[in-house]
Amino acid sequence: MKYIIGLLSMLLPILSGAQSLPVKPLTIGDTVPDVVFNKVTNYKDTTAKLSDFKGKLIILDFWSSWCTSCIALFSHMDSLQHRFQNNLQIILVNTKSKMTKDDAPKINKLLSGLKERTGSIIDLPVVYDCPELDGYFPCIEIPHEVWINGEGKVVGITYPDEVIPANIQALINGEVVHMRLKKDRFDVDLRKPLFIDGNGGKSDETLFRSLVTGYLDGYGGGVGTLVGDGKFTGLYAVNQSLFSLTRTAYNNEIPFPDNRVILEVKDENKFRARDGDTAAYHYKYSYELMVPPATSDSSVLSEMQNDLERYFNISIRKEIRKIKCLVLTGLTTTNSAPSAKKAGFDLEKNTPKKYIYNYPPDGMARILNLFSSTPVINQIKTTTNLSVDLPYNINDVKKLQHAFAKAGITLKEEYRDMEVVVISDR
Repeated sequence: MKYIIGLLSMLLPILSGAQSLPVKPLTIGDTVPDVVFNKVTNYKDTTAKLSDFKGKLIILDFWSSWCTSCIALFSHMDSLQHRFQNNLQIILVNTKSKMTKDDAPKINKLLSGLKERTGSIIDLPVVYDCPELDGYFPCIEIPHEVWINGEGKVVGITYPDEVIPANIQALINGEVVHMRLKKDRFDVDLRKPLFIDGNGGKSDETLFRSLVTGYLDGYGGGVGTLVGDGKFTGLYAVNQSLFSLTRTAYNNEIPFPDNRVILEVKDENKFRARDGDTAAYHYKYSYELMVPPATSDSSVLSEMQNDLERYFNISIRKEIRKIKCLVLTGLTTTNSAPSAKKAGFDLEKNTPKKYIYNYPPDGMARILNLFSSTPVINQIKTTTNLSVDLPYNINDVKKLQHAFAKAGITLKEEYRDMEVVVISDR
């Protein structure tokens, strides 16, 4: 089903599979035993124990090597460690290490690659293959943050949004902090219909339905298909912005990047809910459609479109409009892609060093359109690979033009007639 390809976007990665818990899980107010860390890397010793950090506020940051959201947090965590120094200890806990085959060489290589790619040097100890910690603090979603005060008691189990200086300082001062607690649901399997056979709650057996809910706490997030007896029976989209739901439903009708989708609605917040913004949870929705087996893909998407239009009172149409574009028009000098640099790019929001290396102009334009709020058009005829170091804010047009000029590439700002998709209130 082609409309699913490329649409699977996890808000926070999910760890699946049955969990073997060697100990009883702990919760807020419980005292944490003096866990021995038999496997530690990126630290002065290869072993340690929890009591080595007694008296400090401890944050256990559970992560895995496949979780890009987790790795993107490392620099933030490291900066907090340096800021609070002897009053705080952040420990990176590689969870389910045996399942992911994450060991010291693999982890150290990852940290070295992070340093080479972004310049970030991570000084935090990394604990791996620790079934006790996995057992005391089981989780479905990662990153997963466990807060332990200086007396060894659990004072918080949260999402990474709460790991901010104000909360850390307050807990160091012994104050009571009201953080949004993380609630992992172990009775939910997103590959199965919600609320059936105890999956996330009780409900009467359902054969056909469409379901729209608000944000579902503890469910993680994602888009995928439902399959029963080997046959396609529907789809789900969990904890998504209305923009994401619309793109899923109108995948064939919206063949453009996001920067060619225009919103003409009273409340853009419910379309552009931002990850990490607590208010955004009010503007994320879950949708599930169950249909009889063998229903065609187009029929399923049509049903979803009708549901979105009916519930959210929106309409979708294509138009030709004159809009601002950025146009790659030519080469001012020879741009030689450095041979030492491998082909690749990094334009993620929090990456300090953004770049595109060893891509032809067409490829550069496609990559930029994934991240730029302004459409990018290529008119350079060459297929030679080019390279460019980009500014931190790629939506700062002047800085972006300067970066391309340094790379010998002309980038012009123009207004052009382009086909766009308009989402509006009905």
